[in-house]
This record gives sequence, C-alpha cells and structure tokens, in this order.
Amino acid sequence: MEKIDVFAHVLLPNYYEKMLNIDSTIPESYAFTNIESLKDLRVRRKLWNGTTKQIVSYANINAEDYCNPEDAARLCREANEELINSVRENNDMFSYGIGMLPFNNVEESLHILDEIASSKELVGVQVFTRHLGKSIASERILTNFKKVCASWITCFTSSSI
Repeated sequence: MEKIDVFAHVLLPNYYEKMLNIDSTIPESYAFTNIESLKDLRVRRKLWNGTTKQIVSYANINAEDYCNPEDAARLCREANEELINSVRENNDMFSYGIGMLPFNNVEESLHILDEIASSKELVGVQVFTRHLGKSIASERILTNFKKVCASWITCFTSSSI
C-alpha cells in the first residue's frame, strides 16, 4: 500500500531567508525553525524512508503576519514558485505541494488562487489556525477566509489531481 504524508512541512531556503531579512527574531519565536530537515532537503532526504511520498507545505511562518498586503502577496508568489520547483526537483519524494495565500490581501489571494489551481504541482492552499496573530475564526480573518473560500471551491472543483 502506498503511503502519503500530507502534513509534511518545509521551510525552503529562499523564503526563509527573506522572512529572516524582515524579522531576524523568527528563530527565537519559533523553535521549529531549528529543525534542519525543514530547511535542508539533503538532510530531509537522508531521513526519508524512500517510499512514503510527501505533500509538502510551508511551516507556519505566514508572510501576512510580517508584511503589508502587497509585499505579502509578492512573498507568497515567490514561496509558491520555490515550492513548485522543489516538488519538480524532488518528485521521487514529493507528490505535490500546498500553496500559500496572503490572507491580508483578498484581491491578490484570489489571483494567486487561480495560479495555484492551474498548477500541476500545487493541489491546494494552506490555511493555518492563526493568521495576522488572530484565530481564523476572528471576524477579520473569517471574512477574508470566506471570500477566498468561495473562489477556492470553484477553482478546485474544476481541477483534478
């Protein structure tokens, strides 16, 4: 039986470096950033069992928690591209990726959602339980989430894995 790990997180180097340039205290705030197999795919590969495929998504360092809406959208696009490249380059280990959206920029989230929906490597979007320092159930985040979700359902019901 084929096994798939759908909760496989990564912290790919270009995105992580950009986030550190924005806030160098991230490692003190998030202990998981010290896990080498999140940041270094060579280390991850050494620990991999060779058979379980992974659907990868970024560890919980959201661009929107650190950036204005425009910069968050740019960083999410760049992170998604880096994730796509990692899936392509490691397709023996990674089945697919899960894209990021800037929940502080609904308009751009909708455009990025279209990009994710048309990708062969990305099969969904990442929704954390907290965004912008608030629960996803908070009024502000829930309103944005509902807008994005309505389009998300339309995009992903028309595409197939």
